Amino acid sequence: MSLTQHDAVRASVAVDSHRTTQAVEWAAHALKDGVIERYELAPISLEDVYVHLTGSTGEEVSRHAA
Repeated sequence: MSLTQHDAVRASVAVDSHRTTQAVEWAAHALKDGVIERYELAPISLEDVYVHLTGSTGEEVSRHAA
């Protein structure tokens, strides 16, 4: 697992497909222990790939293009 982005409210973690069971087990324990409030397991989005590759959400590009 590797942390790909986070802020004070959210964290996004990339998990290899063969480790999803371990990731869900960790999240379930963290939820039970009150470390986290919720979790979600979802495939990576095209936006996540873009941000990972460019380090940009596109907002900087929009501001410079205007």
